[in-house]
Amino acid sequence: MNDVFSPANGWGPQGHRAALSITFDNLGEAAEIELGLWGDRPVGTHHTATFLTELIDVLGPVRATFFIEASNVALYPEAISAWESAGHEVGIHAWRHEMWARTAPAVRTELLARSLAAFRSLGINPVGFRPPGGAIPAIAWDEFAKAGLLYCSELGSPAVSRVGSVMSVPFEWRAVDVYMIEDELGFMRVACGDPEAPFSVDHWRAELERNLSAAIAEGGHRTVIFHPNFLGTSREKVDVLRHLIAIAQAQDVWIAPARDVASFAAANMASLAHQVA
Repeated sequence: MNDVFSPANGWGPQGHRAALSITFDNLGEAAEIELGLWGDRPVGTHHTATFLTELIDVLGPVRATFFIEASNVALYPEAISAWESAGHEVGIHAWRHEMWARTAPAVRTELLARSLAAFRSLGINPVGFRPPGGAIPAIAWDEFAKAGLLYCSELGSPAVSRVGSVMSVPFEWRAVDVYMIEDELGFMRVACGDPEAPFSVDHWRAELERNLSAAIAEGGHRTVIFHPNFLGTSREKVDVLRHLIAIAQAQDVWIAPARDVASFAAANMASLAHQVA
């Protein structure tokens, strides 16, 4: 059972009314290779790696989280290091975009250890994991704890919580760019009770605003997800990210990487438990 976190004195060091984590998934061609969509094309020249420089500029002083498939360490070490050097968080997105809930336990353990070792070879020590597809088996929480991870960002309700010794910093589908406006994900929208046809960019922008407004109204946290390989295909999509940052900065919102949100919640929950004891 999850132990839900509710801040007594607001979010972050300044006690903001709400919190927002801007996150990104997928680097390079790892996902397409795993899904059998890449073919025999050469690897190591994917446009998302070069787009990272622009993405860092768009974010400006805002710090974000990038969940990266660890196999990319061999292909794009400079891009990954540049992201971390700019003050952003690097999280794990499996080894090569494996669907975590469909992967055998022994394989999950091996892939997680291999992923941590790969990032550590760059001097980066990830503390967070996002499962491709969002789903994880219940036993995965114990696996994350044994690996020394601080949190998982899985599909779920927006409330930050603790599962055993690991924090949950979840996301919802309507906060994911490709779910909202990618043509090919119509089957997923239908399964979730939404129309098969993709929403417009304007509707996506409005949904992000609504989501943020809900977080402010309830004093909660939201996670939003962008995919650089999708975001970088048009100025219109990048402008949605710019717009979200602008409206969040104009309100009483703590914009923080998922790692910082998890650390803040864990520390506050530990302090409360100590006071009760």
